[in-house]
Amino acid sequence: MPEIHEVATLTSKGQITLPKSIRQALGVDTGGKVAFDLRGGEVVVTRADADHEDPAIGAFLGLLEADIRAGRHVQSLPDDLARAMLANAHHARHGWTLLFHEGVIEQLRKLHAAAERAEQNDPQGFESNGNVKLFRALSQLIMDAVPSDPARDEFRQGNTLGPAYRHWRRAKIGRRFRLFFRYDSKAKAIVFAWVNDEQTLRSAGSKSDPYAVFEKMLGRGNPPDDWAALVAASKADWRATDKG
Repeated sequence: MPEIHEVATLTSKGQITLPKSIRQALGVDTGGKVAFDLRGGEVVVTRADADHEDPAIGAFLGLLEADIRAGRHVQSLPDDLARAMLANAHHARHGWTLLFHEGVIEQLRKLHAAAERAEQNDPQGFESNGNVKLFRALSQLIMDAVPSDPARDEFRQGNTLGPAYRHWRRAKIGRRFRLFFRYDSKAKAIVFAWVNDEQTLRSAGSKSDPYAVFEKMLGRGNPPDDWAALVAASKADWRATDKG
């Protein structure tokens, strides 16, 4: 991997926007996590691994700010580690394997593209963009909140989808977005099946309500309600495209 030198500004809120070239080198998408380490007087930035927890970020940013002011530089990832991380972009989180059905893949790709455009069009103010906020919230649920404990009571939806689908779970994003998923404790796997969009916002009683829409999708078998069929129809990497 070639050496990359970039400069980033530490904001008044203690935040740093990683340059696009650095994110690409690390294989980190918008909303992803990175790890910071002080090694031999240098700040080393790597993509956080599967079970890497955020450090005490407030205290660390003080050290990071001091290092930046002292003229230290950010190192790129070693070749072997970079190859390993890129080859395992769909690694487990909190011990759970994450899988993605086409219903959620489509929305993730749209939001990711929209977030990238927002950053390109407004590098300084893109973080306030609605698509960026939604993508980050969705990423946080998928990569951290849900796999930390998919059986959590707050993810239960009761009979909202009907008694036949009580085993389905949903995570809330604000008041109007819902992320639907299933998990299997023996397989230690979570399948994210669908998340609604602006055309299917939460509105109880509406035909376009996400619960009503998802129930009809299950009735049509897309996504499959059967666990084995659902896993077979899902992918480990939502970013990968099929090659014909």
